[in-house]
Amino acid sequence: ANVLQTLPAFDVTVGTVTILGAGGSTRSLTDELLRRGVSRINIWNRTASRAQELAQHFGTMVHAISSPELPQHLAHTNLLINTTAAGMNGDEALYVPWENLHSKAVVADIVYTPLITTFLQAAEKRGHSIVPGLGMLLHQAVVGFEKWFGVKPTVTPELHTLVARDIDPDHQP
Repeated sequence: ANVLQTLPAFDVTVGTVTILGAGGSTRSLTDELLRRGVSRINIWNRTASRAQELAQHFGTMVHAISSPELPQHLAHTNLLINTTAAGMNGDEALYVPWENLHSKAVVADIVYTPLITTFLQAAEKRGHSIVPGLGMLLHQAVVGFEKWFGVKPTVTPELHTLVARDIDPDHQP
């Protein structure tokens, strides 16, 4: 929902999605992406066996890829998503061979503090459209809020700005 709200014209079902990381967020994202009709998802993780476990769980449209394979798969990636904690709170960002990423790929991060991570800064510097993680946090909260309070909130630009300014008082929409 975050990608679709941020980039309404982007078709997530075209091309390949590559996810960096193999934790719970990757599991949720993979499930949702498959429901939306994505035909190929690559999962890379520092611990290859974790990526392999997820690929086996989801079936033939999900593939575990190793570090040596990552550059060749980035060339066919339409959407690159970071689900690792790398870059959170200004920590060191994940190394990505950016020169191999398809020039039209969209790059998303689930990390929301800082609002624009080093990972996203690197992608934007190379001309990629980016999707920051704060929207993911807000959209994720919608389901729980509706379940607990019986009201489905809407993630509006105003709500996004309000929360973003709580994280970074200098944030400008």
